[in-house]
Amino acid sequence: MAKKNEVAKTDGNFVALSGDSGVGDLIRENLGGDTVGVFDLQTIKVPPAAGTHWMIPSAEGVNPQVSLEGIVLHQSNFRAYWESDFGESEQNDPDCSAKDAKRGFGKPGGDCLKCPLAQFGSKGKGQACTMKKRVIILRESSILPSMIELPPSSLRDHKKFMLSLSDIQLPVTRAVVKLTLIQKPRPVPHSVVSWEVVRRLSEDEIVEVSNYADKFMGSLNLGGSTGEGSGA
Repeated sequence: MAKKNEVAKTDGNFVALSGDSGVGDLIRENLGGDTVGVFDLQTIKVPPAAGTHWMIPSAEGVNPQVSLEGIVLHQSNFRAYWESDFGESEQNDPDCSAKDAKRGFGKPGGDCLKCPLAQFGSKGKGQACTMKKRVIILRESSILPSMIELPPSSLRDHKKFMLSLSDIQLPVTRAVVKLTLIQKPRPVPHSVVSWEVVRRLSEDEIVEVSNYADKFMGSLNLGGSTGEGSGA
């Protein structure tokens, strides 16, 4: 039995971590030599209007799921700003974006820390240029990782969860985590992402995740896409 503040450690069945998954060869065959950018990955977004199901896209359609489990491979902050009102231009590239949330490119561009559009109160009580987080996660049944976009409303809970992992000396890359959607009624109905640890990775899985990251993540363009702009 695991002690208090410890998480059970068991082996799972991650398809991509099996020695014969051949993820590199498969990608090369299907893409004919094209490289893979972060925006080429399957993107999973927090649903609007306080939705409680993740809508998981695939080549066979959209699969609604109450929770999402996997291993976090990478995470980073980014910023995006559109001059037009919400709903009018989100399908287009932002007018200004910062892939590292530090220096923006576009209009107005420049140092995000000093930019008035990045200050709270620049749009109502929030920021005109929103801070979001990209989380690249490997799910058990998938060969390729997915990219989850966390909106500003989910960043506080994410930070608290990461600090709680630090408190028990557990790197997020060495655990299977579960993400669920919690409804919040105010200021307008919306959903926030709740995090929890399912289990620690076994020693063998830690090695397999490292090997997978070397083969796939090492060649992934984390700052952009091979076929799109730098939109959020």
